[in-house]
Amino acid sequence: MWEIKLKINKVIRKIAKALETEDKIIFAVLFGSVAKGLMTKLSDFDIAIYSKEKLSNEEIMNLIYAIASELNINEEKVDLVILDRYSPYELRFKVFRDGLPIIIRDLEVYKKYRDESISFYLDFKVFKKKLNLDKRYIEKLKGSLDG
Repeated sequence: MWEIKLKINKVIRKIAKALETEDKIIFAVLFGSVAKGLMTKLSDFDIAIYSKEKLSNEEIMNLIYAIASELNINEEKVDLVILDRYSPYELRFKVFRDGLPIIIRDLEVYKKYRDESISFYLDFKVFKKKLNLDKRYIEKLKGSLDG
């Protein structure tokens, strides 16, 4: 168990080093199988980034190359997700449920985005469940009317 945590901490330090030069980044989070300690040879490195302004495609590619270089892996193994207010609720929730912070440059922004993401997801989940119950009720009602 300690070995896994040490490996994850080493990965986080290396990713942080790769991201340190991009000052637009407000926070970055490692999530997915690597963050959960379930790393295999097939695992990719899921990294979510929230920035104060939009990153260009060139900046994103440079970050991917820098991360891959630090981790000594192929660029295709780096899955960089750019978070913003339009990111899907389920993705945002997954990032914070499973994620490990790499860089946090503004703790208030991080907490606000994290808390909103979790709250929106939980509200969405309740709405989705209610919608599914309503659909099942309508289908059942249709079945009894047809029968």
